[in-house]
Amino acid sequence: MAPPHKVLSPDSSKWAQEATAIKDTYEGFVDELLNSQDWFDAEEWLQAGVFSSHRPPSPSSPHPDDQANHPHSVLRAPPCPNSFLLSEVIKDVLRTHPDLAFYISPPQSSSRLLGVARILYVWARLNQGVKYVQGMNELAGVVFFVLAQSSDWLGGLGLPPGPASSSSAHPHVHPMCEALAYSLTGALLTLNIDVYTSGLDGSATGVAGRVQVVDDLVALHDPALHAHLSNLSLSPSYYLLRWVTTLLSREFTMPDVVSLWDGMLSAADAGRWISYVSACMVMRVRAGLLSSDFQEAMETLQSYPQGEDVDAIVRG
Repeated sequence: MAPPHKVLSPDSSKWAQEATAIKDTYEGFVDELLNSQDWFDAEEWLQAGVFSSHRPPSPSSPHPDDQANHPHSVLRAPPCPNSFLLSEVIKDVLRTHPDLAFYISPPQSSSRLLGVARILYVWARLNQGVKYVQGMNELAGVVFFVLAQSSDWLGGLGLPPGPASSSSAHPHVHPMCEALAYSLTGALLTLNIDVYTSGLDGSATGVAGRVQVVDDLVALHDPALHAHLSNLSLSPSYYLLRWVTTLLSREFTMPDVVSLWDGMLSAADAGRWISYVSACMVMRVRAGLLSSDFQEAMETLQSYPQGEDVDAIVRG
């Protein structure tokens, strides 16, 4: 996966120095912003694996237990002013990519989820105009997963691979991983920033505008399918809100998501590229949709069929 725009300069001779600076800056943010009893409690609970058996079985089916009533839940109301933000981050991080053993297999899963939570909490504290929005966890989860799979990318940055981290924070994950995941996630969020900005919800570049673009594309290129979905009263927001806010990261397997994001990051307009791919996804399953009633169509679009050829979808 190519680094997003503005994370590193075009001059590769500077990458080692820049990556080290990113790590130092991120660690400074962590030291400054995570020094609260709220965070220490969350860290203790996650590291102890308290939530490991309380994660939902799938992204679309919530766990029957109410996490707010769990005796160790960070969703109780601690005194810190940022407790609500922390609880929102933790709640979604616990639902991040439950299909990946990387995030659900003990004993390392708790420390990995904690890393994703740190990334999102720090970013939200530093971006008060946006803060945290549901869906951001999926982006951070993809980036952290990809970087943690191997330290080979360190050679590309001009850094020695070095040993895996021996710290308790991330066993078997290079210490540079979380800091670069923070920077890369921030770049992705910036690409999609209007979607996460509540004041822009109704604008052309906000979440409603993005949904409308996809709907218009389907109407233009497949009017029969669009008419059928309209006749079913199936609002495109029922499925497109998730597609848009997660950059399609929950609709495909991880290798396909990485392939899709490579295309997105190479595009001149990443938002428009995602819109076109989303429209192609709808039209790709037109045969099934045209023979479906409301419930069947909803199930198809909210749980996109696995095994679809991503390259064919991108080619349109």
